Amino acid sequence: MSILQIIDIRRHVPVKLDLRARNYSQWRRHLDTVVGMFALHDHVDPEAVSHLDDPEWPMADHVMAHWLYTIISPEFLDAIMQPDDTALADWIAVDGIFHGKQLARVVYIDVDYHTLVQGALTVMQYCNKQKSFTDQLQDLGQSMTETRWMFQLLRGLNRQFHAVIPHITS
Repeated sequence: MSILQIIDIRRHVPVKLDLRARNYSQWRRHLDTVVGMFALHDHVDPEAVSHLDDPEWPMADHVMAHWLYTIISPEFLDAIMQPDDTALADWIAVDGIFHGKQLARVVYIDVDYHTLVQGALTVMQYCNKQKSFTDQLQDLGQSMTETRWMFQLLRGLNRQFHAVIPHITS
């Protein structure tokens, strides 16, 4: 029996993919790490050759597909799940849904990004939200320079921090 069968993927990918939560970047980074840890690249790479002659291959593919089913919200799962799916088919379906309507997603995220202000958030919470928006935009192919990020961060800081802006930018 392969070690893959006894792994609880939720311990390695603590984020459940949900489009409404806008957590694809975080989810994908966790999952990419797991794929690398267990050498499963061939199961999710469209250019890889299947190793059907290897008796472990079908089992590993089923495990990978099951992992995907486990770490995706039920609504999202309904959209990708098909009879006789392979890990690769599921992987491509997830990627297609996430990157489908990419321009619309960029517009909505960009609006949220540019209207974010610190408000009642701590500085750390505010910076984390900024980073989350930046990561999402980069995942959608939008370039985010450090200067653009810094201007956006400083623009939304509470008034009490405006006195330190010259020190931060120098």
